[in-house]
Amino acid sequence: MWLLLLAIGCATADFQAVLEEAVEDWELPGATAVVREADEVIFEGSSGVSDRQEETPMTPEDRFRIGSLTKPFTAVLVHQLDQEGILSLDDPVGDWVEEVPNGEHVTLRHLLGHTSGLGDFVDHDTYWTTAETAWAIDDLLALAFQNTSGDPGERGDYSNAGYILLGLALEGATGMAWEELVRLRITDPLALESTGLFSEGPEPARGYQKESGAVVDTTDHLHSENSWAAGALVSTAPDLAAFADGLWRGDLLDAEHLALLLVPNPTTGSTDWFRSLGLRIDLEEGEVNVGHQGKSIGYRGDWSTRAGRETTIVVLHNGGWVGARSLTNRLWDEHDRARP
Repeated sequence: MWLLLLAIGCATADFQAVLEEAVEDWELPGATAVVREADEVIFEGSSGVSDRQEETPMTPEDRFRIGSLTKPFTAVLVHQLDQEGILSLDDPVGDWVEEVPNGEHVTLRHLLGHTSGLGDFVDHDTYWTTAETAWAIDDLLALAFQNTSGDPGERGDYSNAGYILLGLALEGATGMAWEELVRLRITDPLALESTGLFSEGPEPARGYQKESGAVVDTTDHLHSENSWAAGALVSTAPDLAAFADGLWRGDLLDAEHLALLLVPNPTTGSTDWFRSLGLRIDLEEGEVNVGHQGKSIGYRGDWSTRAGRETTIVVLHNGGWVGARSLTNRLWDEHDRARP
């Protein structure tokens, strides 16, 4: 009996089996995942293919369009400049970007937490009819500014346009390109060698969507590039897990600003999830989940940190018809099953 109890208590998590089962269940082309405890990677694996036509096996080193997982990178940059006194979270965005409606009252803090009251370009059919082609930032913002959702701070409405404005504010405050700030302040210090723009480094895994029942290749769709500081980055699961680790370890932000990422704003969500000044905070099966999700055309991603910031799971896959959190939750179940 004691030997049986010991064996149960020391059960080993089979994350690879969970990954393979999910790829099969949801008919995903492929997926990668990393499970990290404190500063140790306890699982790094992949399943399926990165290219359906060539049947190229997926690997953990495959790069993906990460969509809105770009937003935490932009948020960290804003927090860094605030702690250095280069700008302030309470600066009106109009101090840094011209011709923003109500720009004298909408602050960078509002933009970080999606409470600006400004609209978003993705809410317009006009955008989606041509989203596969390049849009100028000014045109995207002009479309977004056609709508408002209330006064600044009144309510939460997710806004890609808001994070584009943050990218412009970062450039205005530093005189440097947003992409260069990401490299100099985040990816180089953390050695995230596979994180950057689509045009930088090896071509990502192919992305796929289902259209009228058929699976189509959407790798070259330009919605991510159009989204810029809100969604243009490409990365890998290991890089994103290392980004999370560096953030929690204090390599990027001081304690005060790190705390701001962990405080939920009750106006921004429902009864079980909220946004902070750069992240999303969920209550998943009674546990606090901190991180962000990413959605691009043909790609899905999820960064999920729990257990007092000690454990992080990152999932990326190239089938746009299934949310990545579904796979993350399966991996959490396996993690918890094997935990003593």
